[in-house]
Amino acid sequence: MTSVQTDQTRIIVLAIDYSACSSRALKWTAINLVADGDRIFLVHAVNEEHSITTDIEFGEMSVVAAEQSLREKIYERANFNSKEWRESFLRHTSKKVEVSVIVEYGSPGPLIIAKAEALDATMIVCGSHGKGTLSEIFMGSVSTYCLHHAKVPVLVVNKPN
Repeated sequence: MTSVQTDQTRIIVLAIDYSACSSRALKWTAINLVADGDRIFLVHAVNEEHSITTDIEFGEMSVVAAEQSLREKIYERANFNSKEWRESFLRHTSKKVEVSVIVEYGSPGPLIIAKAEALDATMIVCGSHGKGTLSEIFMGSVSTYCLHHAKVPVLVVNKPN
């Protein structure tokens, strides 16, 4: 689905999760960045990489069932919270904007980039956990991933000093 943009319409993809940095990015974007007519897509990735695994042959089926049940609960929670994320964004802005929430399974960085490309986004906004360079080298960072892979500008909202 490719969207048609006018000079007045910007499509902003905002990465969202349950973290304080994500809430800060949402609030900062709503207060400081959006303009009348903008279309905001709050994108939340239900990460499948953090799955439960076992090498115990006889326990594999019960673990797979538990893993699927856990995934479904996490996905349901994200869908439930999507209404709150949307309402929170609208509470923090006086601008006339359209806010949609996208919740999908996938690794956060690649999913955010894919959604930005599919939506023909003007920009991506994400929060920074402020873990530091060493942590990013070993653990990775969604904001760093987006900065390196996005075809559009990426705004990273840092935590206050």
